[in-house]
Amino acid sequence: MNRDIVIHISGFLLVLGLVFIALYQGFKPYGGKSYQINMTGSFLLVNQEDLLKRINDLSASVKNRQLFLNQIEKLLVSEPYIGSSNVRYNWPDEIVIDIQEIVPKALIRGHGFLASNCMVINYQGMNFENVYLFELKDIGLNKSTCQKIIKIQPYLTNEIKLVTLLSNGDYRLVIDDVQYVISDDFDKMFARVWRTHHGLWRRGLSDPLIVDLRYSSGGAVSLL
Repeated sequence: MNRDIVIHISGFLLVLGLVFIALYQGFKPYGGKSYQINMTGSFLLVNQEDLLKRINDLSASVKNRQLFLNQIEKLLVSEPYIGSSNVRYNWPDEIVIDIQEIVPKALIRGHGFLASNCMVINYQGMNFENVYLFELKDIGLNKSTCQKIIKIQPYLTNEIKLVTLLSNGDYRLVIDDVQYVISDDFDKMFARVWRTHHGLWRRGLSDPLIVDLRYSSGGAVSLL
């Protein structure tokens, strides 16, 4: 009987000790923790040293681990050059931060690189794969323009050398020496662009011309 009591008391003390350790780990100050930042991106504009300093400033006032992780996530969301991030805790004392920088989506002639969050970054002389050249025709670079540029991205191929956004909302694409004017009904329009383009190429039309596909029906095209 005495042996059973000792076992029960020992088990209770063990559980109590584990609870105390968990509470201590969860509420003790977070100054002096180790951090690991994993950064991926093309621009590398995030200042890691400054970021770590601000995280350490947070750690001086936050004692709850989950609250501290939440505060770090809020800090990362406020950073203009960070597209996405993930914060996690590794036992016993490491905070791991994964950062994906904003992604270049297009090169806007006269402005710079347009990022995935619609920020324009003036980076001269840099080239990125799968980034297309755009120009604006009598239209400003605003959020609406950005959304139109990003919307057309999945339809572009390496054969398209230049995309111009027109003031009426249409697009002008340059493929070889031929310019195609289309609306934003992309699913139908791009199939028609390629049919028309290869048809013109087979007929040997190599002089610069504009093919207006906005209002043509069936296989008809309008040469401007």
